[in-house]
Amino acid sequence: MVPPPCEARLESVTAERRDLLGEQFGPRWGDLAPFQPLVVARVGAATVAVCHAARRSPTAVEAGVATLPGHRRRGYGAAVAARWAEEVRRLGLVQLSSCSWENAASLGVARRLGLQPYAADWHLT
Repeated sequence: MVPPPCEARLESVTAERRDLLGEQFGPRWGDLAPFQPLVVARVGAATVAVCHAARRSPTAVEAGVATLPGHRRRGYGAAVAARWAEEVRRLGLVQLSSCSWENAASLGVARRLGLQPYAADWHLT
């Protein structure tokens, strides 16, 4: 697992602990069930990054990661993604991640986690 930056706490978000999403991330979701597992990184009282289930099938779950602009490139995204992947494995599901080749931030998280590309999508218009 990627350790969080020393000042961050990683916490799992449940319906009972929806407050952990904070002001920045809380309004994004109504029902949290489709986005579980959901993990946040908190610095003090502020939630600075989140990883959630972006897509789900009966056997696999795809990660969605967001980090607040003022907290990027500090390891929060990789830390929440690593903890999220542990929770997905505990559920007996395969964890997936995807992004465009232009998404340097997501590619950086994947690199930090030691993930290898396994597919590419090519479009002709």
